[in-house]
Amino acid sequence: MSQEPLDANMQELALMLTNARRDGAYMLGLAPDMVPRDCAMAYRVADRVIHELAWETAGWKVAATSEDMQRRLRSPEPIYGRVFRRFVWQSPVELSFAPLLTPLVECEFALEMGRSLPPRAKPYSRDEVADAIAAVHPAIEVAECRFRDADLPPIEGVLADGSASGYLILGERFEDWRELRLAAAPVRLYTDGRLRREGSGADAMGDPLNVLHWLANARAVFGDGLKEGEVISTGTCTRMIPPRAGEVHLADFGKLGEVVVKFTSG
Repeated sequence: MSQEPLDANMQELALMLTNARRDGAYMLGLAPDMVPRDCAMAYRVADRVIHELAWETAGWKVAATSEDMQRRLRSPEPIYGRVFRRFVWQSPVELSFAPLLTPLVECEFALEMGRSLPPRAKPYSRDEVADAIAAVHPAIEVAECRFRDADLPPIEGVLADGSASGYLILGERFEDWRELRLAAAPVRLYTDGRLRREGSGADAMGDPLNVLHWLANARAVFGDGLKEGEVISTGTCTRMIPPRAGEVHLADFGKLGEVVVKFTSG
């Protein structure tokens, strides 16, 4: 189905967000006429940013996967954005704190696609989606938003910014993921050895698999589906924590192991 071209304001917004990504810079809010009119338009702007950047993508991030997070983000449903290959790292890692844009630490399950789920009219069943998973990783997302809290636009502006996608830090890869019972898997976040948050896979739409099921059908209708090899982070199980320079954040996923990120002061 053909789409109308982006109007001049949306083209300008895409260019502004592209430059902000390239420069690692903040956006200074959005005038009302620069806010996409709806979520569909916002995702189209985000797609244009992907095209303009020409950076290799690695998968997707999903956010607002709980009622609490939807209230915080002022969104009636989950949201998603692209994850770039250059920002997918293996634990343990060190991130320089100074260049990060309003970073937020979130403990998540990352699901790796073993086969593609292309666009189609008929919705995918949960079993079909489960059968497409090759492996599961424990993960920390370090989300970044090109809008400061004081300049945060309506949710459509955040969607145009890739739903604040940033770094995705992966732990060990588990192929026998069905034995893990992801919904019941405990998740604990420690900062410098102090317990800060506790949760489980159930905090992400009741089960991380439910998140992937939702995304597969969202991308089947609007977009190009999900592709083999992509990694999808499925939403925070521990809510969001803003890190500080010098801190070490450790996510303990029980049997799935640990994910560690140190924020250096440089």
